[in-house]
Formats: sequence, C-alpha cells, structure tokens
Amino acid sequence: MLKFMWILGSIVGSSVGWWIGEKFGMGAALVLSTVGLAVGTYVGFKFARKYLE
Repeated sequence: MLKFMWILGSIVGSSVGWWIGEKFGMGAALVLSTVGLAVGTYVGFKFARKYLE
C-alpha cells in the first residue's frame, strides 16, 4: 500500500503542477510539474506511513 500511495501522490502532484504551470507556458509547466511530483511523492509517502501502517 505504501508504494501505491507513493505513486498516486506523485501522479496527482505532477498533474496539478502541470495544470497550474500550463497557464504560463511550457517551461513553467515542466518546472511546476517537477515540483508537484516531489511534493506529491512526499505527501503520499507520509500519508501512507501515518494512516495505513
């Protein structure tokens, strides 16, 4: 379950980052997608460790 939440968090974070950055151009979308990936991975991992173990 830990890996599933990790992957889910990274997908959601990356998608949200891309969606926000898309309004400012392709470069901003790429950067914000990467930031969203890192944040989503962290949040997904922390959520799984706290609530699912």
